Amino acid sequence: MPRTHIDEPGEVDAFGVRFTMEQRGERVRCHVLRSAITATAKHAAVNAEDLLAMFDLNRPLFERLASNLFDAGHRNPWIEGFLVPAPPV
Repeated sequence: MPRTHIDEPGEVDAFGVRFTMEQRGERVRCHVLRSAITATAKHAAVNAEDLLAMFDLNRPLFERLASNLFDAGHRNPWIEGFLVPAPPV
């Protein structure tokens, strides 16, 4: 069962960006590592605002990956760079 989007902004932390989704009325805390966020872009984040902008641009992808990890048994999904498909050339 897929988690659902919660209209709350992501928050930059020491590892990347954390965000929240919902599962049957309960909040699920998710993280996207900096490496995963920059893997979706053609450049590295310069600052926290840049990192958050790149996260927001690709949030549907990260939410889908987090939902898949949750289904696989990860109760607080951490999305790593190797899980993210390479951007088109």
